Amino acid sequence: MDSNSNQVVAQDPSPAQTSNQAANGDGSHTVITGMDAKVYKAAARGNIKVLEKISDHDLLVHLTPKHNTILHIAAQFGQLECVNLILSLPSSPTLLQRPNLKGDIPLHLAAREGHFEVLKALLDAAKKLPTDIETGLEADKLMLRMTNKEKDTALHEAVRCVQYFSQYSLVKLLIEKDPEYTYGANVSGGTPLYMAAERGFTGIVKIILNKSHKTPTSPAYSGFMGRTALHAAVLCNDEEMTEAILEWNPALTKEVDEKGWSPLHCAAERNCNPTIVRQLLENSDYKSVAYLGIKDDFRFLFDRKVDKKAYNSENLTAYDIISRAKEDISKKKILEQFEHVMPETRSLRWKKMRERQRKRREFITAYDIILRHEENSTEERDIMKQLMDEEEIQFQYYKKQSMDEKESKEYNEKRIVALREQGKNHLIVSTLITTVTFAAGFTLPGGYKDDNGKAILSKKALFITFWRSMILGMLT
Repeated sequence: MDSNSNQVVAQDPSPAQTSNQAANGDGSHTVITGMDAKVYKAAARGNIKVLEKISDHDLLVHLTPKHNTILHIAAQFGQLECVNLILSLPSSPTLLQRPNLKGDIPLHLAAREGHFEVLKALLDAAKKLPTDIETGLEADKLMLRMTNKEKDTALHEAVRCVQYFSQYSLVKLLIEKDPEYTYGANVSGGTPLYMAAERGFTGIVKIILNKSHKTPTSPAYSGFMGRTALHAAVLCNDEEMTEAILEWNPALTKEVDEKGWSPLHCAAERNCNPTIVRQLLENSDYKSVAYLGIKDDFRFLFDRKVDKKAYNSENLTAYDIISRAKEDISKKKILEQFEHVMPETRSLRWKKMRERQRKRREFITAYDIILRHEENSTEERDIMKQLMDEEEIQFQYYKKQSMDEKESKEYNEKRIVALREQGKNHLIVSTLITTVTFAAGFTLPGGYKDDNGKAILSKKALFITFWRSMILGMLT
């Protein structure tokens, strides 16, 4: 036996020609003949010649230890020609709905592996069968609704399909065959819609919503830990998916998970895209969650409709949640905005602001005051800037030095004293400049112009030098 043969057989090992009394997947008991390895390989590889030699009766009783029939094997490996051969036999109706030990029928295996043509062939064959007497369902719909021991339908398996490019056609076909069925949750609590949203399959979510018979409860949307498909879309930070789910059922904004968290809480915790947050708020009848990771626009916090003190099931407000979040720049910005609107932090916020303003005033120099005065001329500002250049250069030099805490404190104290003394001098200079500029009896070299009263030599270099020398002389 070659390596490929071993690889195929390893999928479902089977002893050759052993008979035993065993329970079938449906609970019935029958004599089961162990499937020969050659038959198994023929079904897995699509060897029609081998299968044609097997009688109809043998197709019914030949099972693997996992109770897979030949139709299971052919469907699992996507052997369409073998599937069609088996379906043409009289015993095929019993094989279509026969489960293995895990409760899987051939339709489950075809959907799990992404074999679209095989899936379609199985459903078409079931369509020809009579309606089920007990349920009143057509055979193909009955197969679609059959669940395995994990409570997965074929649609669950199709959403989970490893063949990503086959998912769209598989999901679309399965839903179109039975659009009114809700497809409930499996053992893990996941519905097909939730599973698609949780995995970030936006296209699959849209197919399920568009093809299903839409009602407030259909398709089913529940998932892990009591979450909904909307929770999953928000946690994936998927704007397009969130919008699609909200268009179908905006009331999902009100539903909470086992922790009492709504989709808005999830958006807060994950710092979601601002567009997603706005979508949630716009579709909410209440606006009880104040923070939401809007990175640049916090205006909604000041809306009176937003309840800043709303609590979740853990007695946490939105402010509490973001306070406990990982430290980053966005968290700092959000907390600063919260301090404006939260009652317990508003007074503290104003206290901090007043303290910062007080410190700024302590460091305001005469030069800063003159620069802020609207009536000061450009010439005056240039002169004052020149007087301050030496001090600024010295300050920048010391600022860049690596001083310890004691040296830094001593330097700051000396600088404050120096700035205050310098400020007094600068105020004197400012007064003198103003007095000299507007003094009626002051005579400048060259005199004044008759039309506007300005100095005739105001733009001459010697005049400017004379002016600066005069001011410096006053200072010394």
